[in-house]
Amino acid sequence: MSKPRTEAGRPVLVGTASIETSEYLAKLMREAGLVFNVLNAKQHQSEAEIIAQAGRPGAITIATNMAGRGTDIVLGATGRPSRPNCKTQAKSRLMR
Repeated sequence: MSKPRTEAGRPVLVGTASIETSEYLAKLMREAGLVFNVLNAKQHQSEAEIIAQAGRPGAITIATNMAGRGTDIVLGATGRPSRPNCKTQAKSRLMR
């Protein structure tokens, strides 16, 4: 499925329409011996970490549509969650 792309060092994002589908796909990938992360409503505690890992070379991420709502997956990421610059965000809000 995603093996050729990940072996080439490309991160892969697999979008699914439901939590059930993401979990079924995770089961199939686990059986195939692939290493991956799942991003759906059940992983909300580790969401930032999963997103930080998603852009790493060779990473596979299975996600529901929550990954499309303002989620910034950085390609070539180091795997560390980024911390927003609170001063910049506050200034931006004040200037609106």
